[in-house]
Formats: sequence, structure tokens, C-alpha cells
Amino acid sequence: MWRSLSQSVRGASIPPCSPHLCLSRENEERVRRCLSPPSLSPSSSSSSPSLRPPTAGILLPLCRVGSRPSLLLTLRSPSLSGRHSGDVSFPGGRRDEGDRDYVDTAIRETQEELGMSVSREQVWGTFQPLRDRSGTLVVAVLANLGDLDLGKLRPNPAEVEDAFTVPIEHFCRERNCRYTRFRRGERWSYTLPVYPSTKYRVWGLTAVVIDSLLPILIPGHYCNIFSTLPPPSCKDTGPGGAHR
Repeated sequence: MWRSLSQSVRGASIPPCSPHLCLSRENEERVRRCLSPPSLSPSSSSSSPSLRPPTAGILLPLCRVGSRPSLLLTLRSPSLSGRHSGDVSFPGGRRDEGDRDYVDTAIRETQEELGMSVSREQVWGTFQPLRDRSGTLVVAVLANLGDLDLGKLRPNPAEVEDAFTVPIEHFCRERNCRYTRFRRGERWSYTLPVYPSTKYRVWGLTAVVIDSLLPILIPGHYCNIFSTLPPPSCKDTGPGGAHR
């Protein structure tokens, strides 16, 4: 599911950019050119509503905490139903009929979850849709929130257990970037990135999106996990998969 997202942002030659400068106007203009324009109609996937898969939009909130460019993340409430309760995620969710596009969905969900208003002018662009494990088409929407004071957020306790930030430079350290290989029977099935050294463990779709974002946000400073994977060895055993 992650390959279409990754390939959509790695086709062009991208000059290096320091994590400390990733929110600069120059870098914003470059990243905008790498992404789709901030308007992608939810109905474009099919002309028949009955044939369209469920769709969702998530916000990738860049921000500045003090002087450090960061990502804003949430910890989903453990009281939520579904397999992702208690997981780290980006704000977002299923689109409503009144949403014009995925940008509207991501902005509305962010307001509902965190009590934060985000304008369309703050959006840099969107990634190509990808499917999660349930079959839902998910579009990631990249935005820059500017200076952020976590104390001013108003998380909805029914949906969000915690809101926290991770400095972009954190992901440039190899010790903070890991992966897990999953297998079916005797064969390796797929590999997912994992970031274990944040406030909470980041994995699943959230980690996949981060792993796809960073090569264009800070090219030359983040080593994409999937480009450096060693071949599975006979020592990589265990009931759930192999970990690095």
C-alpha cells in the first residue's frame, strides 16, 4: 500500500535540504511542486457512487515548536472502536458528503479532534491516494501550521488521548528509524517502518506516511527505510515478524 505513495514523491531529482530549513519559503515552493495541488475530488475514482470505496483524508501537520520544525501527532483514545484505538496517528478520518475534497475532510477532522482551525492557504499539497488495510482510500494532506503552542490545543477526549510533536531532525538519526517484516507462513509478506524512540511508538500507516514524506521534505538528510533494507536472514524468526 505504501509503494504508490512513495513513488509519487520520488520521481524527480531533489536537492538536499536541512531539517532546520525545511519550513522555509524556498523549500515550501519546492515541496509544493512535488505534490498534487491541494484539491482532489473524492468522486474522481469512480462515476458510480455505489462502486466508490470509502475515502478518508488525513492532515500531515508541519509546525514549529520554539525554533525546531516538527510534526504534530495524536494518540487515539483507547476507548475508540476498531483496531487502531490507542495508536499514534495524524488527525483525519472518513469524508462527509459535505466535504468538497480531501483537504476539506482533513481540515474538518483536525478541527473536530484538536479544536484547531487550519486554512486552505496553509496546505502545501496532497499525496496520491493509498489504501489502508480496511480498503479505505486515504489521501494525506500536507500543511504548515506555523508556530505551535500545544497548550492551546483542545483535544476531543472522545477521540484523542494525547497530542504531541516530534522534531523533524529526530527522524534523521538512524537509531530512531527501524522496521518490522511480516510474514505469512514461511514467506515474507511485507515490511513496515517503525519509529520507536518518540514519546509513543509510531508504526502502521502513520509511519508509512512519514517515511514517504521525509525524502521530499528533507532530501539528503533522511535515509528512506525501504531503500536500505537488507535481505531477510534465517535468523529473522519470531511469531510476529522480524525487527530491526
